Amino acid sequence: MNSLDWRIYDFLKAKSEKGEWIKMNDLAAEFGINARKVRYSITAIREDETIQKVLISDYKKGYKLMSEEDAIYYLEKDKIRGLRTLKRYWLGIKRLSLNNQMKLTFDTHERDVIESLIKS
Repeated sequence: MNSLDWRIYDFLKAKSEKGEWIKMNDLAAEFGINARKVRYSITAIREDETIQKVLISDYKKGYKLMSEEDAIYYLEKDKIRGLRTLKRYWLGIKRLSLNNQMKLTFDTHERDVIESLIKS
């Protein structure tokens, strides 16, 4: 993490101790940077192993360091998002493995052969 990331982390920590959320635009204005740099800093804060607090985000509210009251709700939300991603991944793997196999069709709109890979 660079010095800007640490300054943003300290700012978020001070706001979170008061129970306040901070939006991305407010962070960008506070530090005189654009939204892209804020996102990069947020990613660096989340991925840094030395930081012992969990940074949470809400689309409407903004960013905040997790408190005890938030813990269950936001961690459960992350778990559900991760499980959805894994489900999509395994569905894609399943579809790839069925490429060029024959299938039983009951309707004329279906194809007799599964085409999961597009050949150009």
